[in-house]
Amino acid sequence: MNTIHTVIHLGISAPDYETMPTLILFPEGVEPHASFIVARYARYLQKEGHASYATIKRDLHYIGLLFDYYYLVVKPNAKNTNDWEMFIEDFLSAFDKGAVLGWRAAKTADYTYCKNTTKQFCQFVSGLKSSRKLLPAEEKDLEYSINRSYEYCAHLKTSLLFHIKRKSHSMKDSHKSKKRGRRRAKSGATVVKYFPPEYVPLLIEETTNVRDKIILLMAAYGGRRQCEIIQILINDVEPVNGRLHVTLAHPETSSMYWLCKAGKKRTGTRGEFLKTMYGLKPRINLGALSSSAGWKGIKYDDKNTETSIMWFIREEVERYLLTLHIQYMEEVRGEYSHHPYYFVNQNGDPMTQKSMSKAIHSACKRLEKKYGINLDGRRGHSLRHHYGFYCADVLQMDLLMIRKYMGHKQLSSTAIYTHISPEKARQVIQNAQDKAKLEDRIDADIEERLQIQQRFENQPAIAKLPNSWMTSWLTGEEIDTMLIHR
Repeated sequence: MNTIHTVIHLGISAPDYETMPTLILFPEGVEPHASFIVARYARYLQKEGHASYATIKRDLHYIGLLFDYYYLVVKPNAKNTNDWEMFIEDFLSAFDKGAVLGWRAAKTADYTYCKNTTKQFCQFVSGLKSSRKLLPAEEKDLEYSINRSYEYCAHLKTSLLFHIKRKSHSMKDSHKSKKRGRRRAKSGATVVKYFPPEYVPLLIEETTNVRDKIILLMAAYGGRRQCEIIQILINDVEPVNGRLHVTLAHPETSSMYWLCKAGKKRTGTRGEFLKTMYGLKPRINLGALSSSAGWKGIKYDDKNTETSIMWFIREEVERYLLTLHIQYMEEVRGEYSHHPYYFVNQNGDPMTQKSMSKAIHSACKRLEKKYGINLDGRRGHSLRHHYGFYCADVLQMDLLMIRKYMGHKQLSSTAIYTHISPEKARQVIQNAQDKAKLEDRIDADIEERLQIQQRFENQPAIAKLPNSWMTSWLTGEEIDTMLIHR
């Protein structure tokens, strides 16, 4: 694919971020340089848009394609400045249909994202008119072209940027027409790959690292994403009534209280806590650093404080987690005072999200090797799918409650766990008929009713968790977790 841009990570000195994605341009006849306009736009997204590092990097990718189209297609073929009026329209059409600069026809989701990103970027550039004199010489023509084309598009009756997809476009010889129209959305439920319930206890039993055991339990029986687990602080984990209580909170803006160095109680946001007590920035603001971690928006139990509770689907797990927590704090976590994060590596530094994914992957590989099973690509996120499946299929919980426990913003995200397989559909019909026969709503002789009753009694129950999960790591005896306090 022909291109004149690349995206790099640039270190910056800012109170909220340490790195920033930057677009580097190397058009023919011009020295390679960082785009001043795009750098200002990326910083704007960080400060005003509160966009994640990954989102900004993705936006810059599409803006880079816009620049490719301008330098490699528009400028070489434009005879006068009037040809620039359709610059943005032609770019979106070319991106949609492909066959320009080695591009492929865009998928609907990619096209929509590119269109929205282009529109937002053009709106930002249009606000730079007053400071045009500050732009480098090599970007003044580009800024002028974007503004002129943006204003022209705003007055079109049918505009790709503001309205609907155009049926015709200029510069027809620059790209081929798409043979087929947009793909129709497929109907039907999405089937997710969940971790097999019968293998979850084995996965945890075969893991000897106490830290990794806790992570696996939180993912499989707490149903949380890895990016949520990695952000947990020591303050978020505490014994309550003989069980481990875990709080999830937005890594920057959630409310919390703490004791300052003078011993006084303080309240504020999590970002303020990290800055005043440890001189750290929230991990979502660390950009390309290895210690950075993402955060996907969740539906909070408490909107005001932006916090939620980790809901465990097995009571035994909560008690077992408390035992592991005591062992972990004593043997692994210790009293590292340079950061407050709960999960640490061998050096006592905050565990990275990459290391967490690797630990889960290694645990799955060990299970496959020892028992000769094929988990078919089921890894970290499939443990969260196991939680959703267990709630919907085994516990038969209400969909709204599952949504609350998993923290989904959209109910449609939870609905995927209610997918009914053909085997399940046949079983439900059979059970309904058998129940009707037992209740004399359908005729059946005594022998048939006895067989039905025996079949109901022999249906497999929920497997009991290992007895070792209720054994004290200190004494080897069964413990009374009600006696344990923080």
